[in-house]
Amino acid sequence: MLILKTSLLPRGEGIVSFTGGIGVLATDEGAKYGLSITRLSPETTTKLNTIFPGLGETIVDIGPVMVVVGNYMSIYQDVLKAVLSDDHIDCLFNVLWAGPVEGLIENYVTFYKELKEVCRKPVATWIYGPRSPMINNLTYHLEDLGFPVFSDLEMAIKALGIAYRYGSGRKGKKDGEVSNIQ
Repeated sequence: MLILKTSLLPRGEGIVSFTGGIGVLATDEGAKYGLSITRLSPETTTKLNTIFPGLGETIVDIGPVMVVVGNYMSIYQDVLKAVLSDDHIDCLFNVLWAGPVEGLIENYVTFYKELKEVCRKPVATWIYGPRSPMINNLTYHLEDLGFPVFSDLEMAIKALGIAYRYGSGRKGKKDGEVSNIQ
């Protein structure tokens, strides 16, 4: 369930994905709801290129980087923090891989706990992988932390799009006023 809090509504457009192919699908889906890929700030691009050369030149696709780097979770965390701290990013579509790696769930949960303390932007998560029990376990933990997890890409993007539309309709409105969102 996605709970919309006015302090967490996207104020503008933006969507970021961490896998190339899924990023393309998310971009197409986001267009249906008024979301679009935003250009990262020069500062964020520099931070990403410092983390891994060329990373700031893409739409933050860390898939190829994961193959090269042994401990990709440290890079994943740094990339996500850099992207979420960018003023050009208003919301995030995040894809998690629930593969057969030991300790992966614990790493994601630990990072999302840290993220909860500093992130003031909506984050919609989709988890995929070959093991349904791992996906279910991770979903439980992330939702328990207050992060919405969606069963597919389309629902995650739709939720961000609805939040964006609602937030756009609320611009200039006082608390308690209602917007017409269709």
